[in-house]
Amino acid sequence: TEARANLFNLWKKQPVWSLITSITGLGSWITFLVALRTGSVSVLYPIWESIALIVTVLLSVWYFKESDQLWQKFLGAAVTVVGIVLMS
Repeated sequence: TEARANLFNLWKKQPVWSLITSITGLGSWITFLVALRTGSVSVLYPIWESIALIVTVLLSVWYFKESDQLWQKFLGAAVTVVGIVLMS
């Protein structure tokens, strides 16, 4: 399929970043599954999602040099994290 071909082309163009992304993604899932042995999903999943959102915003500022409307990005992330925590 076309999606599979695009993924293969991405691996060929950026093998190091693809490998790093795959390893960190696998590591995060393994960590989450191990954490599920000790805690409940209703507590752990919102924490996991909040951390993922915060890391995404921070990496976009650091790696992509995002500086446009920076306060809005951090405010949006903070409001989302608060909402996730309140709903759990």
